[in-house]
Amino acid sequence: MTEVQALQTSYVPGCSQQARYDQYVAADAAAFTPDKGSYYRHKVPGMLPGAIIGAVCLLAALAFLVWLLVLCCRPRTSWQQPYTKMWVGSTDEKSRKSRRRRLITNFIIVLLTMGVVGVATWGLTDSIKDTHHQVDTAWGLVQDASDTVQSIVNIASNTVSLLEKLSPSLRAVAKAASGIANLIPLLNNIVSVEDEATNLNNKASDVDRLVTSANSSVAQIQTKGVGNIQKAQNRYEHKIKVAWNPWRPIVIAVLFGLLMLFAIVASCLAISRRFPRTTAAFTFLLWLMTAIFFILGSGGLNGVFHIGKDACLYIETFALSKATSNSSNSSRAGTALQYYFGKTNIPADDVPYQIYGLNTTQLSDAVNTPIAQVFLGYLDNPEGQAFITTTTTLDATEKDLILALPTTLNQLNSSIESLTDAVQVSAITPLYHQVKELVCCQASDVLHKLWLAWTITAALAAALAILLTAHVITSVWSASRGDPYFQQATDSAAPGKGSIFREIRHQPGQYQPGQYSTGQLKKPGPDSQPSAPPMSA
Repeated sequence: MTEVQALQTSYVPGCSQQARYDQYVAADAAAFTPDKGSYYRHKVPGMLPGAIIGAVCLLAALAFLVWLLVLCCRPRTSWQQPYTKMWVGSTDEKSRKSRRRRLITNFIIVLLTMGVVGVATWGLTDSIKDTHHQVDTAWGLVQDASDTVQSIVNIASNTVSLLEKLSPSLRAVAKAASGIANLIPLLNNIVSVEDEATNLNNKASDVDRLVTSANSSVAQIQTKGVGNIQKAQNRYEHKIKVAWNPWRPIVIAVLFGLLMLFAIVASCLAISRRFPRTTAAFTFLLWLMTAIFFILGSGGLNGVFHIGKDACLYIETFALSKATSNSSNSSRAGTALQYYFGKTNIPADDVPYQIYGLNTTQLSDAVNTPIAQVFLGYLDNPEGQAFITTTTTLDATEKDLILALPTTLNQLNSSIESLTDAVQVSAITPLYHQVKELVCCQASDVLHKLWLAWTITAALAAALAILLTAHVITSVWSASRGDPYFQQATDSAAPGKGSIFREIRHQPGQYQPGQYSTGQLKKPGPDSQPSAPPMSA
């Protein structure tokens, strides 16, 4: 199949934003085999960037956790040494710089937190809203397909039942023509009534074979069409709906809710500069959620999106390939798909036979024989009907068959017209287009939108986690060096013992009375002297 032919086969609806006709690649169409595991293995590289970033976030979380555990078990000794001498003036200057740094850091934390919450809210609402109806729509289309095929089967079955009545009727007409030809003036125009009667008997035999073939075709459509669809519905529909509808919004809400909760709590604790152990714990949890979002969103959704995009572009090519290679009647199956995909044209009256094996042309030839037409005309008036009723050449059953022949033919013609209309491309195309719109617009486009929301959310959460991690490490490092500006009330613990995360209390003799009232900073100890002259009032 050339690329031009393939492009004519593939239908891409106008609502599709991610898949277009010019993106069709013949090599990718040949490689689209969703029934084989090798196809999905080739899609793994598209998922790797998000998965790798998620793995890096997970490693960062584990490294941060190990660092916290080491510090929690490490004795606090570094800031128990006396402070160095420092003038009050320089202390004020350092305090101002520290406050500026804190304001800038807090401002960035607030911005990132607002970004995470805002984008996560967008991702949460879209993930729940945009994935609400796809499953129900898909199974609704499956039911529509089942109803369409079942309707064709019902019309075809009715046609076959009428054909079963036609064959003995034609034989009765042939018998009557041979026995009472001299009594029906219209038959005098036929050169050889006996030859025409024999021909009509042969047509009746053709109708018998047509009935046998039609019954086989109808049974095949019923089994492989309606039967397979109903098996899929019975096996999967209830399970998928039960798993999708109630649990989907819960899982999405839990993931986004935990991410926003950890981001808000960790940011508030970091800004307050209290409870460093709790801040560190929530920062670690934020790292974990960020890793999950990168793996599931940036990686997993990206892979599913590309699979959906391939399905939009190449599903027709795959269906044609499977139909022509695996079907027991591959020629007819391939013809049917090419016809309904708009790739080939079939005369309207030939569609029932070329696709479904119902030879309505053969039926028309049998009905349009000269003798059959004479009898049909003869039965149109009461005299003809009375003649058939009173003749002794025919038995009661044959008389009933001949008298019912006009009605049978009218019903048969109506049934054939209904069958021909039901199998036309114009009757199947709307359902086909709805399926493509579901795949190309409601699935592929939504997946791309969700991938974008999850990726941006994960990126902002990663930036916030990096900043909070740096904040925790910087605070702990400054406290371990004895910086008094980082020695604020923290998580409760025994004073003077334990790790650097424990509460910092003044040691006995560290500060002297009047130390701050005189503006002097004294060295700890009983003989300490002022490190600067007293400041005048």
